[in-house]
Amino acid sequence: MVFFNVLEVLAKNKKVLKFCWDIWKLYKQYNFCTIHAHFTKARFYALLLAVLYGIKNRLYTIHSTMEPLREIKLHTRLWYWGMNNLCRVVAVSKQIEQVTKKNWSNAVVKAIYLGVDSLISDRKSARKELGVYDDTIIVTTVSNFNKVKGLDILCHAIKYLVDNDKIGNTIVYIVGQPEKDVIEL
Repeated sequence: MVFFNVLEVLAKNKKVLKFCWDIWKLYKQYNFCTIHAHFTKARFYALLLAVLYGIKNRLYTIHSTMEPLREIKLHTRLWYWGMNNLCRVVAVSKQIEQVTKKNWSNAVVKAIYLGVDSLISDRKSARKELGVYDDTIIVTTVSNFNKVKGLDILCHAIKYLVDNDKIGNTIVYIVGQPEKDVIEL
């Protein structure tokens, strides 16, 4: 069984026809049983090609809520309609699942939560392992360092609260894939 996840490297190809040709060659080279895509417009092409190629298991992940249908451009709305009728949708929250089902009642949507199960059983052990004092506030977020995620706002808010004695000792853990930009306070 081969599972294929549309890679971000391929998604960065600006030429749509070249991207589609590269995806088609991959489908032909490997005997994929499942195609999974997320983010980017590339998912639409990869999934549509999977339909045309006859790959039966097609799904994509929605990571955020979408604008109301009336605010989405017609061609994008048509793509969503097609994909939601031809693929299964993984939503990362119940809210996204509900909005998707509301917009496309016949869409096959399932919420599958992202996250990490606790690897350390109790608070005291976790703090000891991290070398964090009991009176230290720990703020954790799982996110990539994309500007739209607002991590700069989080860091500036924490700094403001600490500088103005609203909160005490604080550590912010950002778990995610860094980009080139670093947040400086």
